[in-house]
Amino acid sequence: MTGNTPARLHGFSLIEIVITIGILATVLISLVGILPVGIKSAEDAANKTVLAVILEDVHNRLEGHILKPGVVASSPFFYDRQGLHIGSESDEELKMSRLYRADVRLIDITDDSRLQHTSGLIAAKVDVWWPVDPSSGEPFRQGKPQESITFYLTPLTGPEWPRIDKAYQPKIEF
Repeated sequence: MTGNTPARLHGFSLIEIVITIGILATVLISLVGILPVGIKSAEDAANKTVLAVILEDVHNRLEGHILKPGVVASSPFFYDRQGLHIGSESDEELKMSRLYRADVRLIDITDDSRLQHTSGLIAAKVDVWWPVDPSSGEPFRQGKPQESITFYLTPLTGPEWPRIDKAYQPKIEF
């Protein structure tokens, strides 16, 4: 039996197994630690996308409003999870899907010396809150809104228009 030596069986040593388990545990703990950050980032991205839809809708809804400082008459505007407008005439079931609230007011900024040569320039400030109480429309969060965006508006008519038409009131036009 000189040429028939049994084949030597090779296996993993206990040290190799412990090192492998340690590496796998480190990877899994890292992945679990990154998960909340990824979920938060995805939630923030979804909110920013809906916010862009809401701001575009508010911008369009302002067209034709009198360009006069103060709260816009039809404000606040309400929106669902996808950023679709929910009007005050909507049924109760649809109103219960309100998630976002946009408060809009126009601010006269012509007192600023840097803007003295602008023709009727006014700022539109949009404060967006979420989530809101679907039944009352009031934001759950008190204090500052989640987002506050300001953009500028001006009537497309010139500053001399009131001389031409005595009943003229500048309106927001795009």
